[in-house]
Amino acid sequence: MQEKPTSQDDPSLITIIVFVVTLLLLVQKNYFVFYKARVIILILILTSLTAFLTIEIFIIPFVIASCLFGYLEIVDRVLWKHPLFSWMFTTDDFSGTYEGIQENLVMKQFKNNIEDGVVFKEYKEHLTLKLIIEQTGSAIKASFFYYDTKSDKSSKLENTQVTISKTADDQHYLLTCLYGEIGVLENGGHHETMVLKYIVDGGECRLEGGSYDNRKIQARGKFIDLKKVSSDKIHPF
Repeated sequence: MQEKPTSQDDPSLITIIVFVVTLLLLVQKNYFVFYKARVIILILILTSLTAFLTIEIFIIPFVIASCLFGYLEIVDRVLWKHPLFSWMFTTDDFSGTYEGIQENLVMKQFKNNIEDGVVFKEYKEHLTLKLIIEQTGSAIKASFFYYDTKSDKSSKLENTQVTISKTADDQHYLLTCLYGEIGVLENGGHHETMVLKYIVDGGECRLEGGSYDNRKIQARGKFIDLKKVSSDKIHPF
């Protein structure tokens, strides 16, 4: 009577285990955040068919898994923004350096001598802004570097959380950048939100939009002439 194969010498079981582990690792790596749904389905179908077609060979499942991870990693880091691969993604390439002005409307507190009370006055504050957007096929982050009127370093908001959506007319992308400092949160909270509309016009890339925060005395602002000046992503400070 022929002995029943165990899990150690059953190639089909090995293939299935490798296939399941590969899928779990792919989900954990978040490669598919910006992939189109039909592309994800196609990759899974091709991977499944290849795995089951090689069910009688021991070494092949591991080779397939390695090749798949290698392919996705290279596409995610390098190839995703090139025409041959960009069609697979739901987003555009926003990476690079943008320069412009952020005009803030700030409420300043004054003492009212007549009624011995407190009043607030709104005034404009202009800061030179250098915005650095870093992006891969599965992640995007933005850092804001501000300079005061004397071109001195003022402040920075690094690695803000960015979500991507489309405008109502489906013509432009919206980048929503969220920032919060934990240390300040304990004293009432400090969150800043920047909403940027990405526009390409005649080969020129620019960002329009505004910002607001949740300070006790809230400030809001808008971006003026914020244009892409280079593809560099080097932080100025």
